[in-house]
Formats: sequence, structure tokens, C-alpha cells
Amino acid sequence: MNPLDKNLAKLSGPKRVKFLEIFERIRSGKIVGLDIKKLHGKENQYRVRVGQWRIIFEQTSEGNHVLKLANRNEKTYRDM
Repeated sequence: MNPLDKNLAKLSGPKRVKFLEIFERIRSGKIVGLDIKKLHGKENQYRVRVGQWRIIFEQTSEGNHVLKLANRNEKTYRDM
């Protein structure tokens, strides 16, 4: 199981549905209204803030790809 699926499995039903909806918005490019910031030192990587959770995604010529879902802590942005 990849880390993205593992973190999704930890969430309760309503929260999981909310994150899946946000993932779909990111993948489809409908990111207006989301709390997005570009990651420092990264070419095309961004984060979306949802409370204490962070969604890291990358913009490519093929579209947006969700890379990571993590609860915010000191290790959230490492190994990106």
C-alpha cells in the first residue's frame, strides 16, 4: 500500500470523502478556492492546506498529480 492510500485509510468516512473530492479537484485543475502555496526550492510542486493536513501535488504537462497526504509536522516536507 502506498503512503497516500495508507493515510487515506486512517481517516474517518466523511473526512476521506472530503479529501477524495479535493484530490479530484486537483487532478482536474479546478484549484481555485483551495489554500495553495508553491513549495520553496521545488520547480512545480505545491501544497494544499486542509486544517492540520497537507496535500502535496505536482503540476506537469500531463496534468496535476497528488504526491502525498500528510498530517502537518516537522517531517511533512522532507523527502520531496
